[in-house]
Amino acid sequence: MSIAKLLMCPPTFYDIKYSINYWTNVEDIVDKEKAFRQWQKVHDTLVGLGIHVELLEPVEGLPDMTTVGDAGMVYNGKFLAANFRHKERQGEVVHYINWMKKYGMEIHEVPEDVFFEGLGDIIQYGKNIIFGYGARSSKEAIESVKEVFPELDILGEYRIKDNSFFHASHAIALIEEKTILYYPEAFEEESLQQIENLFESRIAVSEEDANNFICNCIPVGNKVLVDSCSIELENELNRFGYEVLRCDVSEFKKTGASLRCLILTL
Repeated sequence: MSIAKLLMCPPTFYDIKYSINYWTNVEDIVDKEKAFRQWQKVHDTLVGLGIHVELLEPVEGLPDMTTVGDAGMVYNGKFLAANFRHKERQGEVVHYINWMKKYGMEIHEVPEDVFFEGLGDIIQYGKNIIFGYGARSSKEAIESVKEVFPELDILGEYRIKDNSFFHASHAIALIEEKTILYYPEAFEEESLQQIENLFESRIAVSEEDANNFICNCIPVGNKVLVDSCSIELENELNRFGYEVLRCDVSEFKKTGASLRCLILTL
């Protein structure tokens, strides 16, 4: 993402109350003080890089609101709201819409029978976007994206085959306009061929790095914010001209989230 301004939601009520993905164990316990320290470091790091951060008030009983990146997508004063597949998260949407209205955004929604999970499945860098679908977002959601944001360039629409990478942002990242980090094994064969035909500048990540949610990163200029990263991948990123900045978000990984999940570009 090419980021100037974004939205974050403090993890005041973040907790494990249910499991709706491969990674979440309801018997795990969130260290809430540690989670807040980790979130604050991400916030402060982004501010230190010159990014303006707005805050969304968290709501008790909605523990996943801190993963505000899934709220929808914003571009050019327009907000396309999420329609979550799981009922546990559906209560969040009204709060996202209300905040966006107060912020002066033009509000749009996908059809009721179409699931859309925002920047979980929309990978964006400036005007370029990639759409991933399968486990969460419906394939048809891209039609709403095209209708609401005709000014954006859709580089590709790719199907996720591995449901452990339930959002596309766990399996692919645009770290520049035409440079990607990606985990090949997460995609169906046809989609993988399309990805590798389109992106000459690409870095394939290992299973270990993929399982550490390396693709769920935040690129800012020549810096890439990650939770953790193998030495081999860090060296490869350095070779491409990127500096790796580590921000521990281990408490959020307990629910299948990482850095990208914590921000929504405005």
